[in-house]
Amino acid sequence: MSLLEALGERRVSAYDPAAALPDGLRGRIHAAPDPVSACQDADVLLVMTPWPDFREVALEDVKAAMRGRTLIDPNGVLDARRAVDLGFTHYRLGTPAMATH
Repeated sequence: MSLLEALGERRVSAYDPAAALPDGLRGRIHAAPDPVSACQDADVLLVMTPWPDFREVALEDVKAAMRGRTLIDPNGVLDARRAVDLGFTHYRLGTPAMATH
């Protein structure tokens, strides 16, 4: 099952610096103009590709845009320690979740 199928009818916003959304997904996914816009009112942020653009995003801006505080970052693109310091729970493949206590 693909990630999009698993998300069901949830609202999905995406940003990809290198690819446009395929025609078949345009009604299903909102294409955001930048990474922070893709986070607007999000409950969860999934960073699914290790583009350098994502390393440069200010996590303070991400926090201000998001409603939730969960980051799923399989490739460890984001600064996990900084994310936790800002109140996020950060998940990376192969490591325990990092969260404030």
